[in-house]
Amino acid sequence: MISGDRGFILSSRLWGRLVEDRGDDAYVYYFTRQPPVFRLYVPEMTDLNNDGGQRTLGAYHSGELAYVFDNLDLVGLGWDDADRQLSETVADYWVNFARTGNPNGPGLPEWPTYDASKDTVQILDNNIKTAVHPRKAEMDRMERIFMDSR
Repeated sequence: MISGDRGFILSSRLWGRLVEDRGDDAYVYYFTRQPPVFRLYVPEMTDLNNDGGQRTLGAYHSGELAYVFDNLDLVGLGWDDADRQLSETVADYWVNFARTGNPNGPGLPEWPTYDASKDTVQILDNNIKTAVHPRKAEMDRMERIFMDSR
């Protein structure tokens, strides 16, 4: 968990802060939906189950890509209606962002710009919401260790 926090979560937080400091809009997300295992990661496993089932790997790095590109049925098995709905929403966010620099659009849950003073992010899961980063305490601690020890 420490390497993921340092390599992905802390770097996303710092990137969001740098963009905000420049006076630009940053949109930071935290993907918590646990997707079924992608076929491309374990093609030899026809049912793609681990000991505890298809979603036992958690919300892993790159797990959101099938949602972003709205191609769930091409890369895995076991997608459900909640996955399909999330995929439509996430794909719309990314298309809007590519077009306008802002992920928001009609019918989508509001995604506010990143505000470092609040450290709120868009939580992407069955229930999309804006909230204080779920790993804020850990990120604060890591930031003190890495940034204050220079």
